[in-house]
Amino acid sequence: MEINTYLWNQYEDGEMSREEVIYKRFIDLFNELHISVDSVYFEDVYQCNLGKGHYLIDNAFDVVKKLS
Repeated sequence: MEINTYLWNQYEDGEMSREEVIYKRFIDLFNELHISVDSVYFEDVYQCNLGKGHYLIDNAFDVVKKLS
């Protein structure tokens, strides 16, 4: 099971808080990839930039229409 799914399942089961999930996902990911990085700082920057912009992916409306 992928890291993110596993952690959110733990959250849904009441085993972990939302804050624990959003920080632990990058800790676990970078550990698995053997990358030394400040995971907490990475999450903070990620969250800060998440809402700054967006763009429409080509054919997105067609995909949504086909899936619905």
